Amino acid sequence: MTFPAIDFARPVMRLFRARTLLATLALLLACSGCSKGYHKNVDPQWRTIQVMVETNLPEHTSRARVELFLHARGYDAENSPSSNTITAVIRHVDTETLRPVTARVTFTFDAQDRLASYDITAAPLRP
Repeated sequence: MTFPAIDFARPVMRLFRARTLLATLALLLACSGCSKGYHKNVDPQWRTIQVMVETNLPEHTSRARVELFLHARGYDAENSPSSNTITAVIRHVDTETLRPVTARVTFTFDAQDRLASYDITAAPLRP
């Protein structure tokens, strides 16, 4: 009695290719927002402040840690328009150009008091 030859490799390869394709698509979708960060403003003049904030205060950082970060560096906090935001004037020296950079940064928090986003805008220069 002979049995017909069954090729198991072909269905296994189709399944492998389908899973690989799905994994690749999922990775591309997940990373599509990675390069954007969680900021709302990407003006080149505030690039050093943006890098400093994203390095020290990643998304979902607690409100207490953001407040500690600002206080430890001596940044001036302002009255915020709502209870889920902290607004601070950040004065920083760009190490490449050795020029001072000043910006108003508004940190926005979610319902769990975790950092959701931040926005960088112009701030008046201090005399």
